[in-house]
Amino acid sequence: MKLVSCLLVFLLLSFLSNCKADNHTEEAPNHIELKTPPGVFEIGLILGSSELSIDKQYTISQESFKTDALSIGVELGYRSPKKYLIQTSFTSTADLDIFGISDNYHLYQWNTLVGYSFALSDKINFIPKIGFSRWELDAREGMLFNPGPELELEFKDTDVTYQLGLEFLIWNDLSLELAYENTKYNFGEIEIVNFGISFEF
Repeated sequence: MKLVSCLLVFLLLSFLSNCKADNHTEEAPNHIELKTPPGVFEIGLILGSSELSIDKQYTISQESFKTDALSIGVELGYRSPKKYLIQTSFTSTADLDIFGISDNYHLYQWNTLVGYSFALSDKINFIPKIGFSRWELDAREGMLFNPGPELELEFKDTDVTYQLGLEFLIWNDLSLELAYENTKYNFGEIEIVNFGISFEF
């Protein structure tokens, strides 16, 4: 009798063990479906209003210079499933004197930034970014009161930069971003308010 009881207990344990194994097998596909989705690539266009301040040692007149400017650029980024962002961008900023009458300054920025997307709501994200900016400042002497050839200067360097942005999700693969940048460069300072549109692919 004891032998029969032991055998029944053994069979019952074996049955329960097999049922548990079957359940794991059936749950495997569901587990696969719950995998973290892959990250996405983003490409965007930038348009911004800027204030460009240049120290006197970088100006043609050897006097400090400040002007309103227009910024335009493109950006390419990758956003991981955990909401980390790696982004590279090219931005061109020029003062509003398009006819070259007064001294003209043109800033080119190649930025490489990392950031993180904080969800404020289902449709709005706050994205701080920090990184490096490789810049080139081109200066050209104005034509006014200058009978000879215009003097041209060029400066290059790399500085730390940052941005603070608000992202508004419009559709699944389309978003709008409002970003603020205030960076102190070796040549002076630039303050930009950017409006951007980006697409995921």
